[in-house]
Amino acid sequence: MRRFITPFLVSIILIFSQSFAQTDNKSGGSDKKARVMILGTFHFAYPNLDMVKTEDKDKIDVLAEERQIEIESIINQLKEFQPTKIVIEVKTWNQNKTDSLYTEYQNGNFVLPKGEDYQIGFRLAKLLEHKKLYCVDTWGNLSTFLNSADGKNFSVRDDKAKFMNDLETYMDSVKKLSNASDKKEKSIKELSINKILIEMNQPENYKKQHEFYFKEIFKFEKEAFDYGGADWVTASWYNRNLRIFRNIMRITENSDDRILVIYGGGHLALLSQFVNDSPSHTLVPALDYLKE
Repeated sequence: MRRFITPFLVSIILIFSQSFAQTDNKSGGSDKKARVMILGTFHFAYPNLDMVKTEDKDKIDVLAEERQIEIESIINQLKEFQPTKIVIEVKTWNQNKTDSLYTEYQNGNFVLPKGEDYQIGFRLAKLLEHKKLYCVDTWGNLSTFLNSADGKNFSVRDDKAKFMNDLETYMDSVKKLSNASDKKEKSIKELSINKILIEMNQPENYKKQHEFYFKEIFKFEKEAFDYGGADWVTASWYNRNLRIFRNIMRITENSDDRILVIYGGGHLALLSQFVNDSPSHTLVPALDYLKE
């Protein structure tokens, strides 16, 4: 049996290898890929849904005249990338609503709120005469921990109630430590939005931010080897970002696409990794275009 299996497996591998080679030859061997620029931002409207909260005194009023001038500068810089599609951090099931709002904005009937999806996304899309923006946000597969009939609304599974309660208590304590540490840092309110985005999109900065998941939540366990924290981070964060990138792949039509992704800075590390790992996409650093 062993003598039969080994040659058989080798032949299967060779068949697949030849198939891929033929596919490459049919495509002309081109290595051209769709370009993706990920602009990591802070949330202009401060929904305070992330781990670290921003106090009112430290919030930037993006509607203030001087901030609007800064945003206009950023839009003109991003325009140089010549994006063919603009992606925003809005749930996929809100695509129709976003389409309607964008149409109203184009017609001069919608005053833009504070969110970066509006202040950067809508304004740049209109400037470039795009017909729409693309909503790609979603939740991860949380079925191990939560019940959901529609993938949008969730309730805790009975068998996970204690775990989720313990995790919430643990995360609350982590938030307090994070907020206390964050207060020691210089307020970004003193910086221009251009400077803030340049700092956020520095690889060493967003990689350092990503380390947080491995310092705290990832290590949460009630008992040794129950992997509770690792499983939660996998479902709620890694799987979510993989799904987001899958949605970016869905809207990619060909290798000529130049896709601008406007997303919260916390997503930068994973989304950048996924774009780099993709055989059909290549990453264009936002820093190539952002200037102070």
